[in-house]
Amino acid sequence: MASLVARVVLPAVLLAAPLGAQEIRVYSEFRRIDPFGEVIPQDRGGRPREILSPSTARNSHATFRVIVEAPAGAHYHLFVGTNPEDIFEIDLYKEMWRKDGDGWTPDRLLPIETPYVSHIPDRYHGIANQTVEAFVMDVFIPPGLDAGRYKLEPQVSCNGRWAIYPMEVRVSDVIAPDVPASHRRLPAASLPADEAAMGPLREYLCGTPEENGNGRESVRLLVRRNVLEDMAIARAKEQEVGKDVLARHLLEDLHMDAEGFCAAEEIERPNGPEWYLRGRDFLYRGTFRWR
Repeated sequence: MASLVARVVLPAVLLAAPLGAQEIRVYSEFRRIDPFGEVIPQDRGGRPREILSPSTARNSHATFRVIVEAPAGAHYHLFVGTNPEDIFEIDLYKEMWRKDGDGWTPDRLLPIETPYVSHIPDRYHGIANQTVEAFVMDVFIPPGLDAGRYKLEPQVSCNGRWAIYPMEVRVSDVIAPDVPASHRRLPAASLPADEAAMGPLREYLCGTPEENGNGRESVRLLVRRNVLEDMAIARAKEQEVGKDVLARHLLEDLHMDAEGFCAAEEIERPNGPEWYLRGRDFLYRGTFRWR
């Protein structure tokens, strides 16, 4: 395909495709998708963010959900293209659904490589009327990469047709400090996806330590890791802007201040689970000016 080179592993808007053709949609890590292409009830609320030009920081990860729809029974090939070639370190996973009451929740991750060949319904689940497969693209932004815009495009080929999701990743000049690996208790998969962000956020804003425990390989684990990297950036920014300013931006979409957040037993999410992304955008705002 064109000048982009297929890479291992990746992430909600879709290129128009003829009826019955393949499609690709991309979502943030906070919107889980069921086998029928719908956001699961726990992760609804607000309008899903368009993932076309995501902001990222260097020496940190960006995680996306890639949803593939293809004609029933037809074999398709999933690729990821980057330009320049090999600019990012990318891991790709297939999301495995588990029965959750009357619905299905994606949770366990199965590592895969591209080109990945599959069909719908997939070979693992035996779900009646399944219409999509769900993947997770986990992207590491190298610390020495120049600030700028870089192409990252999930691609699907099926029956001689291509569907491409055109992403332009904005890499800022912010560099996340190194974060040592750590294991803590993860929230239940039945809770909203942003619950995995709450432990590191409360530890930073409230001084409340995370509970000890081990988390299994899941997007919840990746979300927590990503937020730990964000909090390392926040601590580095404190001398520049002050912790009160950081708290205000981190909690802006919750319409809360740090005192209210730390005291709350339950958190209302007026804009759904992606409220966290606005605070992340502030953390990734550096001195580089986009043209």
